Amino acid sequence: MEHYIAKSNRKNIMLVTECSMGDNLRSQFPEKHFISTCHTCPHMKKITLEKIRDSLIYEKYAVEVPEEIRVRAKKSVDRMLAIA
Repeated sequence: MEHYIAKSNRKNIMLVTECSMGDNLRSQFPEKHFISTCHTCPHMKKITLEKIRDSLIYEKYAVEVPEEIRVRAKKSVDRMLAIA
């Protein structure tokens, strides 16, 4: 997102992201006007570096996503990566 905003000549940017990320982008790009619907996600606050480390080392915290949702979500991720 940061790279896209830095390259964009648009003054108005809509953010659909976690609140802290929006705050960081606002301070980094004070010349931009950010439109957002910030709602703090209680689950994001549960993520710690230690839990990320342990999930990778011990293969903990498996997330199971139904196939129908996975396919739809992958399309969105693919489109975001195509922009970059």
